Amino acid sequence: MSLTFQKRLEKYLKIACRVKINQNRSTMLNLLTKQGGCTRVSIHRMFLDAPDEVIASIAHYVRGTRRDKQLHDGRIKQYIHENLDRYNDSHQVIREKLITRGKIYDLQTMYDRLNAEYFNHKLELTFTWYGDPKKRCRSRIVFGQYLSTLRLIKIHALLDHPRFPYYFVSFVLYHEMLHAIVPVTFNASGKTCIHGPEFKILERRFRYYKEAKAWEKMHRDQLFR
Repeated sequence: MSLTFQKRLEKYLKIACRVKINQNRSTMLNLLTKQGGCTRVSIHRMFLDAPDEVIASIAHYVRGTRRDKQLHDGRIKQYIHENLDRYNDSHQVIREKLITRGKIYDLQTMYDRLNAEYFNHKLELTFTWYGDPKKRCRSRIVFGQYLSTLRLIKIHALLDHPRFPYYFVSFVLYHEMLHAIVPVTFNASGKTCIHGPEFKILERRFRYYKEAKAWEKMHRDQLFR
């Protein structure tokens, strides 16, 4: 199968290449080396049966072609997001290492309530506190992350503190839960839209949406101090 893909890619590259198949959850397409007349590429297994237009875009990426770069990069990103659900790696999550009960907030209780109120108990996700609560970021704080292939939500341990109101922490968790049901979208030029119109509509359904947004705006300077 990988040899077939290699031949398809060489058709668009116009040069010889060697393909390494990976199952990475972050870097799914990576140019390894360019030596002489041969190029080495590491690529996720999801691309093995990709349509020709996606293979052509991969060739543009490997060659470093600047023409229509945004279009081709967007096509690759769209293919990745449309096919991520085919690869459920949630079994790789070591549940014994997940930290759901913090000093102040219990993510399990919070998740169960949100899942019942907004998702009709249909979500089956894992979640954990992560990071150093004493560390301060000078430019940007990532309160939460959703790792789609793992079906895992990570909430920064900085939020496990009385200065963060319950409704705000709950909103951050709700926001990440939405990523599990609202797909990433792309505009005509291939630009990624993570929080599109559908996402924003559902986000505003949160009972304390206005309060959470107002609190974040009011305390933004303190958070980045």
